[in-house]
Amino acid sequence: MDFYRAMFLVFLMNIPMPTTAASKRCRMCEYKGQLHEALSRFEVQLSSCRTRECFCRCDGRVTCPWNLYRVTCKDDCMPCLNPFSFNRLPPFATFRSGIFVCECGCFGTYSCSTA
Repeated sequence: MDFYRAMFLVFLMNIPMPTTAASKRCRMCEYKGQLHEALSRFEVQLSSCRTRECFCRCDGRVTCPWNLYRVTCKDDCMPCLNPFSFNRLPPFATFRSGIFVCECGCFGTYSCSTA
């Protein structure tokens, strides 16, 4: 093999391949000593009545959005206020007003949808 051909092969071997979804490799995530598959969802137990949903990203980082926090015990929740009648309701109770059906959340909040 002549010198120029050898140099050309060395040059080709050092060119990075384009990254595509098929060629990109994801890494597993480690969170509090446990391994999780890349691009997976998992639940973290914060206490006996509280959990948080987390995500393992492709780059190996863990994301736990604050709004995916759940309370599984009703005793740890706060009542909500029905904005139409101003009655205090227990957590997870439902109430109606016209076309709206609402459900109390755990933190004194509620969410409504049309019936």
